[in-house]
Amino acid sequence: MNTPQSPASGDDAGRAANRRQSVEVAAYFKAQQRGFAPGGELDDWLEAEAEMALLAASLEEDEAAIQTFGKKLDEELKEWHAKLSRLIDSTQPARKELRAELQLQLDALEKRRAEFRARLDEVRKQGTLAWSDVKTGLESAWKDLRASLDQSASRFK
Repeated sequence: MNTPQSPASGDDAGRAANRRQSVEVAAYFKAQQRGFAPGGELDDWLEAEAEMALLAASLEEDEAAIQTFGKKLDEELKEWHAKLSRLIDSTQPARKELRAELQLQLDALEKRRAEFRARLDEVRKQGTLAWSDVKTGLESAWKDLRASLDQSASRFK
């Protein structure tokens, strides 16, 4: 009697099949490197399994880092949205020219926030492989955006 698998168990089975295939390929290349001489098959397999386990652990760590970084940025973006809203509200009684200047800065900040959000969403779509390449750039853009917001907020207090 076959019982239906839950989606999670199906994912686990797929991951296990992919991992086994990766181990097979890595073991094959190890055997090829030693000229397919008999007697080293078990060592090839065990070394390939160990390498794939290390790679899987590294990818899981990267995925966790992406999730943590993304949550942190989401929270800060929410805070910044609230801060921008307070700045907008505070400009209502300001003089006309001052409000116009602030509105230009707020528009520029909003555009940068939207660009940053798009970059963060792109990293999330690309997953762990893009993480190491993009993390430094995201952190730099994040610092620039934070500095711009803080500078604008301090000018209009």
